[in-house]
Amino acid sequence: MKIEPLAEYLESEGIAKAGKDLFAYYMPDSVSEGILLISSLEGTPIDTELPGYRKTGFQVIIRHDDHVKGRALADQVSSALTMSNTTLTDMYVNYIRPRHEPVVFPSSEGDFLEFSVNYDANYVMA
Repeated sequence: MKIEPLAEYLESEGIAKAGKDLFAYYMPDSVSEGILLISSLEGTPIDTELPGYRKTGFQVIIRHDDHVKGRALADQVSSALTMSNTTLTDMYVNYIRPRHEPVVFPSSEGDFLEFSVNYDANYVMA
């Protein structure tokens, strides 16, 4: 899944700034508070019978040093990314929705927490 349109959308909503606290595919270790969007490790299936149609998933990871603030940011991102019948750049989104509440992991050497949420997505490439 191309996640750049999702990052652009989060930035347009004022949730984060690309390269500062919003990243696609990779977030530097030096970032203490940030949002990372990652496409599914298994890839996006292609249905040859339905050109442009995609049904897949992606992951969002929120890094923060404060549990309450990190959870609030994860909830804000989930709220923003929960959508249906929406056009984003070069895709028409039938739906995007979180699969579960944020899962919290103690993460880095800097004592940060990482909040992980997996999403289901169904869209058509324009």
